[in-house]
Amino acid sequence: MKWQEWITPYVVGSVMILTPILAGGQQMPYTIIEELQKYAEQYKYEDFRHIQYFGVIDARLRTTGEMDGEKATQELGMSRAELIDYAKLRFKNNFTKIPFRQLPKDTVLAFMRNRAPERQEVGILILDIKIVAHKKIAALNVTLQAGSLSQINIWQNTDGDYYLREGADAQTKLKKLIDALMVQLAIDFFKVHLGIQ
Repeated sequence: MKWQEWITPYVVGSVMILTPILAGGQQMPYTIIEELQKYAEQYKYEDFRHIQYFGVIDARLRTTGEMDGEKATQELGMSRAELIDYAKLRFKNNFTKIPFRQLPKDTVLAFMRNRAPERQEVGILILDIKIVAHKKIAALNVTLQAGSLSQINIWQNTDGDYYLREGADAQTKLKKLIDALMVQLAIDFFKVHLGIQ
């Protein structure tokens, strides 16, 4: 019997917990497993503690469907630059105690190349927006990723409206999705940053 047949992996953040399986598919009632799960849950965003300021807020806009990217952006009513500006505004509203200082691309690359220890102090936010558009925008999907220059993906969450109802305002819906993700990120970030359990 291979180990994969009797061990179930359980991943929380960057911690993998292997759960032994009894005959019949039941998991062993180890209290240590429950303790490890609580520990992993408690510390999965621990790297947020080191972030002193955010230096990168960026957005990527992708489209699929019959409508080309430029037409879909016009239909949405927001360019990539406007999405970045909106993300910065929402960041400032939700992260009042953490400054945003835009780092030039050369500085970011220098941090990465030199593996400078200060990388862990610089936070980044990336919005990844996917639009499904045929004759009109049919669906939106937004992923917000947060991390630091030393660990790019500490936190990631996705939300979307896969079928926009007839007459729905795609831009308003997109902003609501971004707002909700930014609020959830702020809650998780400050729980760690302020030491709230």
